[in-house]
Amino acid sequence: MSTDISRLFGRAVEAMIHEALPDHVKVYYARVTDDPPVMPYVVIWPIPGMRRRVNLTGTIASPDTRVQLTGVGRTPDEVTWVLDRAGDALHGKRPDLGEGWKPGLIWEMPVDHPVTKNEDLWTVDGSPTYRGVSRFRLTSEPAPAPAES
Repeated sequence: MSTDISRLFGRAVEAMIHEALPDHVKVYYARVTDDPPVMPYVVIWPIPGMRRRVNLTGTIASPDTRVQLTGVGRTPDEVTWVLDRAGDALHGKRPDLGEGWKPGLIWEMPVDHPVTKNEDLWTVDGSPTYRGVSRFRLTSEPAPAPAES
């Protein structure tokens, strides 16, 4: 079992979103690698997991992992479209984290921030871009060890 739960969750999110979005939408993991980037696009920002006690003795610490998605586009509608599509690919789904983990369901977290003009990124023709964010969380447990025969 890999203990890199935050990376496993982030990469599972990347695969799920990539599969759900049309080919013309780029999905980046923790950085944008194209200059200039083709819009719209989504950046997945993994957040290090937190261990939380799930029983009274404190012997089980299930990781609580999170990711932030940043959607970027030429219009506010393009941003909401790409984040809605990415959210549909994740919310209420159970990711594949590989052997050794029993993941729960991915849930969207409240963000309460509007799509805003992105003063840090302009298109090649000098037009503004817009950005918005969504956050998702997942709690996982170590999978039970197989019974020996």
